[in-house]
Amino acid sequence: GVVDPESPALRGLRCRPDHLPYHAFERELRRQGLPVDEILTDFRFIDRDADGLVSVDDMRRLETYGSPFAAPEVLEDLREALVRNFGNLSKAYEALSATAGAGRVTQEEFGNFFRSL
Repeated sequence: GVVDPESPALRGLRCRPDHLPYHAFERELRRQGLPVDEILTDFRFIDRDADGLVSVDDMRRLETYGSPFAAPEVLEDLREALVRNFGNLSKAYEALSATAGAGRVTQEEFGNFFRSL
């Protein structure tokens, strides 16, 4: 949809209009009658950059969440290992991309990167 930047609903926002603060996300889940506690424990999976906000892009990623490529537990283990070794995901991806030839990481380079950890 289209968001009107002049909408009264957007005035006074403390975050970008394409982001939803954690507390507003929680309030909307409760309003919809959804199992808030279960969903909020998974908030970190949705909030990819850990800024306490859910962006439109974060929500779009949910469309493919749980696809057969990797189980959520495996992805969480991967995320934890990357953060433990590099401090944050951005630094981990920078290190991975530094191994890339021609701007792309091959499957072999990807495997070698993780074996080197």
